[in-house]
Amino acid sequence: MQSNRFMKALHRFKVMQLEKSAKPIGLVDEGCRYFVNMSKVYGVQPEMKHYGCMVDLLIRAGLLEEAEGIIRSMTMKPDVMQKTLENFKNIILLSSPQV
Repeated sequence: MQSNRFMKALHRFKVMQLEKSAKPIGLVDEGCRYFVNMSKVYGVQPEMKHYGCMVDLLIRAGLLEEAEGIIRSMTMKPDVMQKTLENFKNIILLSSPQV
């Protein structure tokens, strides 16, 4: 019973760390705005490194579906990003409390 409480506390701590990393200070919104403006305003087509930054930002903020959407929208092969996202999802599943 005590290990179950420990796992729940550990999971909650990890979630709080993710939420604290980017969301509260608006970095996700700002990053998304820069990413969109690259092509729409400045005519610069995103490269692999730009997509990688966006995926990393979204994953750190806990926005896994949005990160997956960025990966799916890429015009090039997603390289290691898809595997990184899958690994992160597995870590979340493994660290979530067993009910």
